[in-house]
Amino acid sequence: MDVESPSLPILIYGCGNPGRQDDGLGPALVAELEAWARAEGVSGVVFDSNYQLNVEDALAVAESRSVVFVDASKEGKAPFEFRPLAPRKEAEFSSHAMSPETVLALADELYGARPPAWLLAIRGERTAHRRRARPLGRRTRVSAGLAPKPIRRCLT
Repeated sequence: MDVESPSLPILIYGCGNPGRQDDGLGPALVAELEAWARAEGVSGVVFDSNYQLNVEDALAVAESRSVVFVDASKEGKAPFEFRPLAPRKEAEFSSHAMSPETVLALADELYGARPPAWLLAIRGERTAHRRRARPLGRRTRVSAGLAPKPIRRCLT
């Protein structure tokens, strides 16, 4: 696939479980970015999210000009880290809970597509299971509020 084609969209993909407090930061931020893009009339971008990455996501990656994965992180720089990713086959993987690098490797292997990709890792504070979502912690709200800036700059 020709990932240089301007007709292919940019994929913004949020990973995480909203039932695990800050682990849901990825999907929450992607929903916020989608609302912002719609309000600003930004085109050529598709938004998706799920609890975790799966084998099927390789097709969405292959059909994209570039990809930004958005996920919460307990480690890494605060308030967030924005770094490039490269395809990497893992020795063992499950059809559930795959890394972004493994999904990129599958997109290359199955579809011959290697779009440039990045990870936006938002520093979270709490990831325990809760029946009801608890409000985000102050540091996490700050992280989530700052995190869209690198993506917005790329899209405008």
